[in-house]
Amino acid sequence: MSSEEAVYDPTQTQLDQFSDLVSEGLGLEDLCNPTSVMLLLKQRHVNLIELQALKQEVAELRSATDQLRTEREDLRVRLGRSEDRGFASSIEIPISVLSGFAINMLTTDFKNWVGWALLIMTVGVLISTRRYFGKKEENNEQQG
Repeated sequence: MSSEEAVYDPTQTQLDQFSDLVSEGLGLEDLCNPTSVMLLLKQRHVNLIELQALKQEVAELRSATDQLRTEREDLRVRLGRSEDRGFASSIEIPISVLSGFAINMLTTDFKNWVGWALLIMTVGVLISTRRYFGKKEENNEQQG
C-alpha cells in the first residue's frame, strides 16, 4: 500500500471524536444536555456492537486454528505411514531381486542348496517385513 492511500478505520475516527469530546471537558451542563447524552449512548452502542463482532471473529479464528492443528496432526500421521511404506518397499525390492536370483539358480539346477537357502531366506524376510509393517500400521490406526 502506498503512503498516499488512506485506509478508513472507524475505530480511529471514533477515538478521535471521543478524545475531542473529552479534551474539551464534559461538564455538568454537557451531561444535562440530552443531545450529549444521546451521543454518548449511541457511541457506547456502536462500541458494544464492534466488540461483539471482534469477539465473534476471535472465536472463529480460534476454531479455525484448532481445525488446522487437527489437520496438521492427521497429516503427520499420514506422512509417518507413507514413510514406513517407503521404507518397507526399499527393503522388499532388493529382497525380491535376491529371490529372483534364487529362483533362477533353482531353474538351472533344482538340487542347488544355495538357491534353496537363498529362496527360503528371502521369502522369510519378505513375510516378516510384511507382518512387522502390517502390525505397525494397525497400531497407528488404533492410536489415530
